[in-house]
Amino acid sequence: ISPFAVTSRPATMKLASVFMRDHAVDHSDYFGALTGLRGFAALWVFLYHAWVYAEPRLMMVHLGDWSADWTPLFSMGWAGVDFFFVLSAFLLSLPFAHWACGERPYPAPGRYMLKRFKRIFPAYWFQLVILLAIAFGTSFYAFPSLKSLAGHAVMYFNLPPAWISPLNGVWWTLPTEFIFYLLLLPLSLLLKNRSTRLLMVALIGGAWLYRWWVFDQFQEFGMGRLVTLMGNTLGYLDLFIIGSLSAYFYVAHRNRQTRIKPGLFLFLGVLGVAVVLNMLHWLYGFYWNGHPMLFLKNTFMGVSIASILVAILLGSRLANALLGNRLMMHFGIISYSVYLWHFPIVVALSKWSFIAGYEGYKLPLLLAFSLPLTWLAAYCSYRWVERPFLQRK
Repeated sequence: ISPFAVTSRPATMKLASVFMRDHAVDHSDYFGALTGLRGFAALWVFLYHAWVYAEPRLMMVHLGDWSADWTPLFSMGWAGVDFFFVLSAFLLSLPFAHWACGERPYPAPGRYMLKRFKRIFPAYWFQLVILLAIAFGTSFYAFPSLKSLAGHAVMYFNLPPAWISPLNGVWWTLPTEFIFYLLLLPLSLLLKNRSTRLLMVALIGGAWLYRWWVFDQFQEFGMGRLVTLMGNTLGYLDLFIIGSLSAYFYVAHRNRQTRIKPGLFLFLGVLGVAVVLNMLHWLYGFYWNGHPMLFLKNTFMGVSIASILVAILLGSRLANALLGNRLMMHFGIISYSVYLWHFPIVVALSKWSFIAGYEGYKLPLLLAFSLPLTWLAAYCSYRWVERPFLQRK
């Protein structure tokens, strides 16, 4: 499979067939720009970590007396995780939404969970073995204890009572998403009726209450513990629910005509994301002290991301041009491996004497070396680990 073999819609379908089967969507539910959006999310998280390890700084652009602060584009790149969560919930909820609309039978739970397992664990275990080998042979990683090894085997990260920290810093999101995979089975039953769908909307408020409870009970333990507890599935439940409800409303209303232009949804979605990220940028000193955005940020982001999804589903030409092109779709297809591999590569290269000793601003140099290495590692992981397991019956 050629790395950039996406040249037309039929070729796109062929390249993405494994990706589509994994998410249990048929050709009528497939939108290349959604795959590209996953690529954007992975690259945005990559950019954020490169910015951090190149020594964080304000990213100001000056043109005469006019200046613009582009720092949130770099410092808030962790919001790419929000895109992952909403997109995963949307794609995985599509078969259940078809059932709720009376179009198909309920998906087989065993087959569903087997697919989820094959999607997450093989590539994760492959990387875990490599990082453990590096830890055993070098001092780059501290070799984990037996208790920590057991936690790593099942992705038991940042959860009580063990509080095991992952070898790879980005692994914290994996149990968050996998627990949602389990929750989706009972949550999907709520898509069937109007009253139960309203209950799903009410559960968004439950996520607010959970984050408020964590802040009230654990703020004395510092920001690290707050981040850990708010980063679990309950803390992100509103994003997952918004993605699931978006899947239902797409299936239920996809054949209806609308006078609203997709460009409006795209504009509102991008504007919403930009407003939230700039608010967090300027409220940084107050955010973790209990500002309302600490509890509501995920919901605002989820609604904005859902608006971008609607624009893509309605056929936005701009969204398809930006996200449905061959490059972004390629990164979208290998996005999981990009997400797994970029962080250890960025960290390792930031300590390389050639970059660490550079006297100028290190970000361009770090990106120049880490991006191609991340692509190479991600493509190999996808080609020889992810894809073979996903294709197995």
